[in-house]
Amino acid sequence: MFHGCSIDVTPVTLGRTLPRRDVPVGHVFKYKSTANSEGFMYAHLDKLNQIMYSLKFDKNAKSNITATPMTFTATPDTSPRMNNEVEIVGYYNFTVSLQKVPEVVPLLSITNACTAVSFKSDFDENDYPHIYLVLGETSSRSAYPVSEDRLILKLTKNLMIDKTKWCALSSVHENTMSAVRGTVGVNIYEGGE
Repeated sequence: MFHGCSIDVTPVTLGRTLPRRDVPVGHVFKYKSTANSEGFMYAHLDKLNQIMYSLKFDKNAKSNITATPMTFTATPDTSPRMNNEVEIVGYYNFTVSLQKVPEVVPLLSITNACTAVSFKSDFDENDYPHIYLVLGETSSRSAYPVSEDRLILKLTKNLMIDKTKWCALSSVHENTMSAVRGTVGVNIYEGGE
């Protein structure tokens, strides 16, 4: 099962304005008019270690088409930006295109935010490898310098896990060997039915 929207997306949720800190996992949002909002769309991923993570898309990203994020963003929950108003404009899901033969590489060699990987001895109940999206370098809590870890998003989950209590984000050392399984795209769905 792939990671995605954690709650039902309803017309009540869509179009709603709320503080950045209250955006539910799986939703796409835009900052309300501010000097640096510039119309970018963001897909809220999850929260890890008091930091909110999102995928950032070009302002020309189209709905109902698979898009590639420009980068991922990390906003500490102590940032004043967490109080900025955002508008929920839709939701997202992932599309994974697997390649036939995986390539074994260290995580530090992956430099884009669209690579799907798996790790040795990390399988689900049916012996299928868990698939992760490699987002990039993480930061430590002390003044947020770049660390030697890579942020990854688990796109698959064990069948017995309740997704409302599950954090899909984690970090892994950059020298960890991984199997490149393919690429990940993001489908953005704006507005209601």
